[in-house]
Amino acid sequence: MGGEIMSGTEVLLYEKKGKIGNIIINRPKARNAFNQELVENLGEFIRRADGDPDTNVIVISAVGDKAFSAGFDIKESIGEPIVDVVPRRENTRLELETWREVWRCRKPVIASVQGFCIGGGLHLALMGDLIVASEDAVFGEPEGAFF
Repeated sequence: MGGEIMSGTEVLLYEKKGKIGNIIINRPKARNAFNQELVENLGEFIRRADGDPDTNVIVISAVGDKAFSAGFDIKESIGEPIVDVVPRRENTRLELETWREVWRCRKPVIASVQGFCIGGGLHLALMGDLIVASEDAVFGEPEGAFF
């Protein structure tokens, strides 16, 4: 990483490198799949980076070389399914508000993508201003074809 880790949770880190605020997804064993904890905290990390007067750009990256994100954590969904309409809508609202935090940023947001960038990971990357992809990056939606 090389910068100063400013703060973090088990699933997210915030690192400063000069004028760059790097939000790091930290679930490499789960291919950086989005679990509830990650979704609940990501918006706060984005707001923190956007509000930092010493940061000029925000980079969203991920630990590991296999995936930027494999999308939403299916194992967590199976273990704790949300099947009723109102709770499902509330959970979806939280997810949408998290992605909108990227859209609301006053600073440029760059997704640094390696490996798989699927489903919710692709949605997050597309909300930013620029995607920088490694040669092994694969983008796709589980419901559609990969490209």
